[in-house]
Amino acid sequence: MRRLNESLAYCSGRLIVYKYVLTGKQMNRLVWLKDATYQLFLFSKSLIRFLIFTNSALERKLDLAFSFNSMKSIFSQFGVYRLRYQQLQKLKGCADIE
Repeated sequence: MRRLNESLAYCSGRLIVYKYVLTGKQMNRLVWLKDATYQLFLFSKSLIRFLIFTNSALERKLDLAFSFNSMKSIFSQFGVYRLRYQQLQKLKGCADIE
C-alpha cells in the first residue's frame, strides 16, 4: 500500500503539466516555481498534521508520504517543466488535426 501511495503521488506531480495543456492554460517561466512552492506548502501542512493530530498513524504516514512524493515529483522536473509542456502542446496540436 505504501509503494502504491508513493507511485500515485509521484505520478500526480507529473500529470500537472498535462492538466495545463488540456485546460488550455498558458505556462510561463514562473509556473514551475509556483507549483513547487504550492507542493512545499502542502508538504508542510501534512508534516504538521503528522506531528500534531491524533488520527490513525497509518493515515498520517500515508498523507505525509503522498505529499512528500508529490513535492519530489515537481522538484525533479526543474528545468524540463516548460519543455514537457511544449512537447505536449505539439502532440495535442497533432491530435486536433486528425
